[in-house]
Amino acid sequence: MPLEDVVDFINEFVKANAIPHFYMGSIASSIHGRARSTEDADLVLLSAPADVGAILDGIEAAGLSLGDRKGIVRQKLESGLPAKIAWDEIYSFDLRLASYSIDDEALNRAVIQKDLSGRELRVAPPEEIIVYKLARFIRRDKGDIKGILRAQESLDWPRIERLAQQLTTERNDPKILANLKIIKGWL
Repeated sequence: MPLEDVVDFINEFVKANAIPHFYMGSIASSIHGRARSTEDADLVLLSAPADVGAILDGIEAAGLSLGDRKGIVRQKLESGLPAKIAWDEIYSFDLRLASYSIDDEALNRAVIQKDLSGRELRVAPPEEIIVYKLARFIRRDKGDIKGILRAQESLDWPRIERLAQQLTTERNDPKILANLKIIKGWL
């Protein structure tokens, strides 16, 4: 499966370059909740914007050409935005540099978990995954949150509330707290 190839590439790259990182997104929510198919892997790197050029050069040196998108990818990453790295016409991975306080906490609390294929991945904890998904809160995110709520026997709700408040403040996005109220209604 090509997504497995993407994950293998990412794991080898971050290990070879000793880049602190964690997975989030559908891969992480599948590990903490219910499995669902996806066409990308979402990764947060703890790295300075000044290192983006070297990271992208390293990705290309490892065998994945960024082509004419390299400049756009670099600009997005240096600006704190996620950037899509195409693997092929279908599969990709999204990179983002850690830029919020939740990212630092997720990195410090991330643990090695096995994905459905048995690969060991450094994954953000379920509380952080829930808060990340509150920020976008589209249909897939709602399903992922419901899967985590069903699968996790114990969640640290004061932590979720604190992280949601921090992310709301840092992003100046009151929808995050409004979405938290919605999922609390699901309990």
